[in-house]
Formats: sequence, C-alpha cells, structure tokens
Amino acid sequence: MINIQGFFRREGKFWLVEFPALDQISSGESKDQALKIAKEFVEILLEEYNLLPCEIQIKALRNKVFLEASNPSAIFALSLKRLRGSRPQKEISDILQFKSINSYQQYENSEREPSISQAIKLLEALNPNIKLCLG
Repeated sequence: MINIQGFFRREGKFWLVEFPALDQISSGESKDQALKIAKEFVEILLEEYNLLPCEIQIKALRNKVFLEASNPSAIFALSLKRLRGSRPQKEISDILQFKSINSYQQYENSEREPSISQAIKLLEALNPNIKLCLG
C-alpha cells in the first residue's frame, strides 16, 4: 500500500483537496463532495494512463488528506507522469544519472516498483517539495 499525502482546506465557500505529488487540486461545496471529486479525478487519471487495476481510497485527517492505493507501482507511475509534465523522459533520466532512459521508463510505465530511497530520489528530481508517505 502506498500513501500520498495531500492537503485539505476551505477557501471561501469551497473545500479544496490538493495532492502536490499528482499535480492535482479539486474542490467541492462540502468536505465529502471535495473528497469524492478528488477520488473520481484520480481514478480517471489512472484509467487515462492505462495504470489499472488500482483501488484507491482518500481519507481526511484535519487539514491533511491521504490517498491510499492498492497498486503502489501504478500510483507511483501516475505521480511521475503528472510531475514530469511535458518534459522529455530523457531529461529526467539525465537528472537522475540513469545509464539508460529505459530505467526511468520502467518506473513511469508501472513495470518496476522503486525502493523507498529510489522513490524519494525520483520524486525529488521532479519536485523537491512533495511529500510521500510509504507504508
């Protein structure tokens, strides 16, 4: 199981759910609606990137939210794809000093599950401000 930490806050009349590791923000008029929309959005992304099967749950605890995923490599691959954006995979592979672009592609294609230290290294190369809770 992998947990991605996010933030939960009220802005005006809306509740916002933000997952920086997925470059995702969603909102709703109630807490429950905001959490439901965030979950649906992540499920759509997983389907669009062909990273299924992956069951997810989103739980709120005060001003934090945690996305729990049954398929760690799929949710991690989604995070890599979202954070990389339009940058070429080769650029990220070079930053990480991988010998080959294929090493990076295996993580992004959900073909390889990183160790905790490798996950931190990969995510920090894409965005040093994200928080990842592994458990």
